[in-house]
Amino acid sequence: MNGRIEKIYVEEGQRVNKGELLLSLNTDAIENQIKGVKSTLEFATTTFEKQDNLWKQGIGSEIDYLTSKNNKESLEAQLESLEAQKRMSQIRAPFAGVVDKIFPKEGEIASPGFPVMEFVNLSKLTITADVSEAFVGKIKEGQNVELSFSSLPDVMIKTPIIRVSKVITSSSRTFEIEMEINNPNETIKPNMVSSIKIKDFSTDNAFVVPSLAIRKDITGKYVYTVNKEDNQHIVGKKYITTDLSYEENTMITDGLSKGDQVVVKGFHLVSAGVPVNVVK
Repeated sequence: MNGRIEKIYVEEGQRVNKGELLLSLNTDAIENQIKGVKSTLEFATTTFEKQDNLWKQGIGSEIDYLTSKNNKESLEAQLESLEAQKRMSQIRAPFAGVVDKIFPKEGEIASPGFPVMEFVNLSKLTITADVSEAFVGKIKEGQNVELSFSSLPDVMIKTPIIRVSKVITSSSRTFEIEMEINNPNETIKPNMVSSIKIKDFSTDNAFVVPSLAIRKDITGKYVYTVNKEDNQHIVGKKYITTDLSYEENTMITDGLSKGDQVVVKGFHLVSAGVPVNVVK
């Protein structure tokens, strides 16, 4: 509702409890209306009570009875509406928290659509992230993620996903996920940027090699291996099929066998058929 700010009861940075009065608007006009309606309602109530007694005795017309009854009920509804408006002139804390910022000053006009206070509770935060549609079907509610913050290098939090959006954003081709975290020390602040690690694939057995060890020619991708021939270690060349990569490693799905020794250091200095010394 519109109104002149009568009193601001808090300061920026102040902690308040749920229901505590933060700000009130001037209510002189509403209170005058309430006084007028109460006075008229008192007379209307007395009139109705007398008409009601007469009606029960079979005295008077039905029109007089209904008119007095309707007049009383109409004034009661008007009074209730005015008292509701008066209650709306007081802004109370919707939850326990901190008054972060106060925008207007006492005496200024407050009106709908213009912020009055920025009020926060940092004990529990909601984190949202946009994920590429390529991961649709791989990410589900309840799946654990790891959260980290570049400005807080010592903070790492594991928490489940509580919501996965059902809609793909057409402009970015992403969908939104949501997590909640406890923040008892209020270390994490609203609008901080976080990094989220999501495990979208796992396997018990896989061949994994450093990505840099994978070479490529016109035939395809390959790695150098070491084979023992006539008491010598000879470099071999094996073409491979790669799959997922993560950080500095790549999974090999075909081309390697259990026991193969892959050259992962000095691979740029060797070629197939060259004898080498194996250093472990």
